[in-house]
Amino acid sequence: MKLTLHGADHITGRIVCEALAQMEYDAIIAEEDSSPVSDLHMLCSLSSERQQRIDLKRPIRLGSIMDSLRKIERNIFLSYPEEIQIGHGLFQPHEMMFCVSGADPIPLTEKESSLILKLWSAKEQGHQASREMLLKEIWGYNADLETHTLETHIYRLRQKIEKDPAHPLILMTVEDGYKLVI
Repeated sequence: MKLTLHGADHITGRIVCEALAQMEYDAIIAEEDSSPVSDLHMLCSLSSERQQRIDLKRPIRLGSIMDSLRKIERNIFLSYPEEIQIGHGLFQPHEMMFCVSGADPIPLTEKESSLILKLWSAKEQGHQASREMLLKEIWGYNADLETHTLETHIYRLRQKIEKDPAHPLILMTVEDGYKLVI
């Protein structure tokens, strides 16, 4: 996402809503009154069907809004168990680490952790998800978009969690997506 604010050190509600829409957030920004010193309140409806209220102080700065949204996203990770058994190792969502007995913990990126959590959460589908669903829910990409982002992240994640990444046993490719073998 890229926003350009020409010479402005504050932003309008319209710009914030556009930025949030690109991030798969829906938001309502409410102004208490029209005075330039009144507080604003933003109610975010997250993709996880949770709502979060953010109180904004004027002048509104995009950086502070983005920090608040990142904090909300981190709190979503905290709703998962502390450890999840995956293959020969333990995934720790809160720390974004993959641990194998007798080895140093392997740090995972936010997107790698999100991939594991999306697949782990898809219990009813056998811990598998389609490529389109993963691209939409993790990156906010449209199904019509041609990209190798997912494949690149899967490749890097396999390098970290598989004993033999060339012959994966944990993160499997299936007909239209990927499957996590628990």
